[in-house]
This record gives sequence, structure tokens and C-alpha cells, in this order.
Amino acid sequence: MDERRVVIEFRVAAEEKVYPMVPSGASNSELVVPPFQQDQPR
Repeated sequence: MDERRVVIEFRVAAEEKVYPMVPSGASNSELVVPPFQQDQPR
């Protein structure tokens, strides 16, 4: 198998609460984590 970069895009319902996530148009430094992890350093 060749080593190459790939982009995988998939959609989930907002109710599924899949974390961590990066909001549309945001950078990776604006990562959203679950509420119980919001006070922890990233």
C-alpha cells in the first residue's frame, strides 16, 4: 500500500455528540471537547 495523505469526510447528526470536533471554518486550535473536559489543558 502506498503511503499518501487522504481526507475522510463524514457526517453525523449533531445529537450524536461526537468529540473532539472542529467547527466548520475553524482551525484545529479551536477544537471542541465534551463539557466534562473543558477545564482541562489541551
